[in-house]
Amino acid sequence: MKKLQWIMCIVALLLIEGLASADIIINEVMPHNNNTLGNEWIEIYNNGSEEISLIGWILTDSSLSDNDTLTINISSGGFALVVDNNVTFENDTGCAAVSNYINDSDFICQEIPQIGNGLSDTGDSVILFNGSAKVANFSYNSNIRSTGKSWSLNESGSWKLCLATPGFLNNCTTSQTCTQNWSCSSWSSCSNGKQTRTCTDLNNCGNNTGKPDENKSCEDEDITIELEWDEDEIVNGKEFEINVKANNLESGEDYDIKVEIQNEDKDTISETYGNHGEDEDNWETSRNYLLEVFSGGGDKSEKIKLRIDQDYDDFKGDATIIAKIRKTDTTSAIDEFEDEIKILEKVNDSSSTISSSSLSSRNSNLSNSSAGGTADLGSKSQTKEYNKNSIVYKSPSEYIKEYAPYSFSLFCIILIALLLMDKYKIRIRIEKGEETENV
Repeated sequence: MKKLQWIMCIVALLLIEGLASADIIINEVMPHNNNTLGNEWIEIYNNGSEEISLIGWILTDSSLSDNDTLTINISSGGFALVVDNNVTFENDTGCAAVSNYINDSDFICQEIPQIGNGLSDTGDSVILFNGSAKVANFSYNSNIRSTGKSWSLNESGSWKLCLATPGFLNNCTTSQTCTQNWSCSSWSSCSNGKQTRTCTDLNNCGNNTGKPDENKSCEDEDITIELEWDEDEIVNGKEFEINVKANNLESGEDYDIKVEIQNEDKDTISETYGNHGEDEDNWETSRNYLLEVFSGGGDKSEKIKLRIDQDYDDFKGDATIIAKIRKTDTTSAIDEFEDEIKILEKVNDSSSTISSSSLSSRNSNLSNSSAGGTADLGSKSQTKEYNKNSIVYKSPSEYIKEYAPYSFSLFCIILIALLLMDKYKIRIRIEKGEETENV
């Protein structure tokens, strides 16, 4: 008899525990939220007539790894909120702030960081265990990020997206019927006469009411290129940049660019810097394409670095600039640009240039100065600017060569004058009757 009584007692306790477990429900779940009601949290509700202890119960997600043991009791008709330790209520954190927000002495809160961190935004399960017995569970499979709504258990026993009410009875009234909040990506480039985009309901209402069009017809626009440059920078002997603008490029494609300058004989007189298919960027004749200058769709712009080939370092004046665009790994050009361009004359840096003959003469002069005295090379008064056309010093032989014709003419004039004077003297003597036999 005593044995039967013990069995009946044990069964009664199990029934009581089972009935108590049946009164505990998962009432509301917030997988993710960015509004003032905080981030991840789970609301548990006691639907029974007596206080129930949840000490030792396990709350976990579908992975059964992000879990922890509960340490709370819930009074009859009371709520318990299990929160992430990063949950935010009125710019504060943790259960203390939650309790202040609820302002209810019967409200219970417990922080379980791994619960909030483990809930997936796009789909997961919340499971409550009493020992090995599963007491309650809820699963969701859609993203409600930033909607301000939570998954709520309504009066009919089904789950709906409703305005979040942590610590209060759920309120899924008809006035809170889900309203779609559509967010659409940008239209794709026109391809085969169509453009597409993706539209997502941020409120995850679960239907397509009011969904914007995700496809539309279009006319394929031709891929074009154009060039821009600063006329004052196109100088022979210097590097300069040409801005290349490409329009209506197709998504998922790479494009090569060729920019060259030609003279009137159609010779390419320029070089471009960049990837010509070598291991590293380098200078190479502009007849070759620069590879993969543009990637992706839409309109793009890129600056190409050029210079005039050294074989044409004396070129100046009018020329022709030509640009072509092609898809990478193809040979035919899609579009071509051509215009006139003016190459400015190469500028020599004459501030420190001295001709070799002048330098030699100057060195010679300095040597001679050293022989006769000390040359003051450090004196600022000795500093001059020279160019390749200036002569710093001329040797005596150079002066003789330069002025020899003038010297010879002067000598002849003096000789003639002396002869005339001598003849004049003889005539005077004859007139005076002087003897002239010795003259």
